[in-house]
Amino acid sequence: MDPPDDVLASLVEKLVSEHSPKPAQAEAMVRHAMEIRAWCCPLIAELKPGQVVWLAHGTHRSRRTDPRLFVPVVLTLLTPEEAEHPPSNRGELKQLKMRQIERLTAEASRQDGVLTILDLEWLLGVGGSLIRQLLEAYQEKFGVLLPTAGTILDMGRTLTHKTIVVEPSLQGYSTQEIARHIYHTPEAVDSYLRLFDRVLILRYFGVQARVMGRVTGHSNALIKEHLALVEKHFSDPDALKAYLINRGVRLDAVSLGA
Repeated sequence: MDPPDDVLASLVEKLVSEHSPKPAQAEAMVRHAMEIRAWCCPLIAELKPGQVVWLAHGTHRSRRTDPRLFVPVVLTLLTPEEAEHPPSNRGELKQLKMRQIERLTAEASRQDGVLTILDLEWLLGVGGSLIRQLLEAYQEKFGVLLPTAGTILDMGRTLTHKTIVVEPSLQGYSTQEIARHIYHTPEAVDSYLRLFDRVLILRYFGVQARVMGRVTGHSNALIKEHLALVEKHFSDPDALKAYLINRGVRLDAVSLGA
């Protein structure tokens, strides 16, 4: 939305007189500041009934980005249909909360933000245990992991990446399919799978679990999660070897130190 001409002229004049930029530079600075304000504080008239503005964790990360960065997102807390038909029993309440969680997490994701479990507790007025239960039920029903801070930014322990990445891969899903289902990039999925490959290689050559953490640079707890998957899916060394070869690992080269 363009600012009124008189307001723009007044702000540009003030900026030029007090800080001496060129008029064109001052106008660009004022317009940019107004865009940021409109992004963070939209007018009430611009919001639909049932919508709120919320500060979510930003998903754009770089070495120069503060990991505590928040971004404003517009969320549809309640639709007109939901307002007209409130739930009459616990079953309908859980269905409503499931729809709301699906909608809120998707809306935040489209605006480059993710919500924490605590965000969803405050927004929906229900406990974290119910929200986790509904998130897991949604994944089990639809095979899609809704984007939350716990799954996108590794904040919290909603579901471990052992569960959301490695398990589907072992079941035959491709990197692209897994990435699409969990709102991650294919590169991130491959990174998790490479760690699992390293754990498998170390296990194949008899490296002790307590040493694996030092070799891989990951926590003992994460190593134990991967080792539990090894026990679950690979009953003997031949099965483990076949999987690694299928993943492109040359075990003869590894054994020779190549």
